[in-house]
Amino acid sequence: MADTTVSEIIVQAFREGNFTAVGETTTSEELSESIPRLRNLISSLLGFELGEAYRDWYVPTSLVPEAPLQYPLTPDGSDVTSAVPYQYPPQNTRLVVKITEAKTLYFPAMPNDGARMAYVDMGSTVTADMTLNGNGRLIEGSSTIVSNLDGVPSVTFHGRKWMYRADLGNWILLEHLDEATDTVPLPPEFDDLLVCGLAMRLAPRFQVQVDEVISSRYTDMLMRLKKRYKQSERMPTSHELRQLFREI
Repeated sequence: MADTTVSEIIVQAFREGNFTAVGETTTSEELSESIPRLRNLISSLLGFELGEAYRDWYVPTSLVPEAPLQYPLTPDGSDVTSAVPYQYPPQNTRLVVKITEAKTLYFPAMPNDGARMAYVDMGSTVTADMTLNGNGRLIEGSSTIVSNLDGVPSVTFHGRKWMYRADLGNWILLEHLDEATDTVPLPPEFDDLLVCGLAMRLAPRFQVQVDEVISSRYTDMLMRLKKRYKQSERMPTSHELRQLFREI
């Protein structure tokens, strides 16, 4: 089943809220007005109802002494005890990056469904290449992605965000959702959540009362979303423990 587009959610929301009659077409003006509402709805789910808030992870870091990892994190199980710890960030982290030479980061080997990662560049050298390795999973459909594709420097990753979809085995790019043809990040089984949520957000614009069936379905789907993407507690690596102790 293909993922759902922004326009498909909007059209269904208009019909769900009875803003359009059967057979009527949602206008381009209605689509344009609805896109920001849907975008805000999805953004409000991330880190609150879905997953956790980001925790900063410095790449490289001069704040924390390097510490050997206690277990292998590479897909083939090879020893990484001599590796640089910041190369293996945990899930739900914001990569705060400032590099002067080529680096490789390995995404979590066993991410939870719905885990997120973010990337912020703090002034890297423009010729420094950053490679993100899926560590056995895909990132944007590839095993690795490199910041200097087509000669574009590492700062092109700035502000980039991903969510792990276990059903795809892929860290999908969380796009800004500006166009009707963009794909929503949630799998199709949560279309009702977005359809009902958007119908509720649009109801005041049509001066109508939200039907109890719509609000009830939204609440039910929200509970399913929380259950599906609940993040399990994990033990920190030795690198994280050192970060924690220095903060205390």
